[in-house]
Amino acid sequence: MKREPVITVASLTAAVSAIITLAVSFGLNLSDDQRQAILGAVSVAAPLVVMVARRFVSPAVNAFAPLPDGDDQGAPGEHKH
Repeated sequence: MKREPVITVASLTAAVSAIITLAVSFGLNLSDDQRQAILGAVSVAAPLVVMVARRFVSPAVNAFAPLPDGDDQGAPGEHKH
């Protein structure tokens, strides 16, 4: 099983934006409207991609794991007496 961090919506959108900018700088003919349409489609698709990717990873930190000295503090908001 893979561990976090998984790609985020922001990093996916930034990567696509950078690729578009790079492609245009090398001569790809894209109008501003076309660039905006591509980024709009990415902004809709990115959350779905991240949601699917998260199914294949596990958190890097277990928030409910006991402390190293063995003292279990319980879940957040749970008071131990």
